[in-house]
Amino acid sequence: MRILLLAGLVLASTANAQMVNVECPKSYPPKDFVLAAAPPGHKGKGLIEKSELVGYQIFGGEFGGKVELVSGYPKKVKEGTDIIDFSTPDWLVCNYRAGISWWEQVIPKDKITDGCIIQIRDRGTTIRLVCN
Repeated sequence: MRILLLAGLVLASTANAQMVNVECPKSYPPKDFVLAAAPPGHKGKGLIEKSELVGYQIFGGEFGGKVELVSGYPKKVKEGTDIIDFSTPDWLVCNYRAGISWWEQVIPKDKITDGCIIQIRDRGTTIRLVCN
């Protein structure tokens, strides 16, 4: 009877475990983007070209904040590289050429109990944060 009760508790806790999984867009903006606003005294147009993913950072705190979290050491795996991260980040910041970044919010953050793994795949064109 105790074994059945223990097995039931393990299954229930596994069923309630929620994985947090966020991934960087492969490019940003997704297509060339014409800026609507012109600097004072100018009549031209601004253009931000579609840019490919070149890296990432993880941040804590508010959007646009400066609290960069430090990742663990890289570990080569068959599919690419995994980096174990014991922090609970608020943002996966995806970096693109020309200083462009996309801030992907890590939610629900309160469900992260065992830390995160940063997965880098496809020669750096796929970057994902998986948390348990």
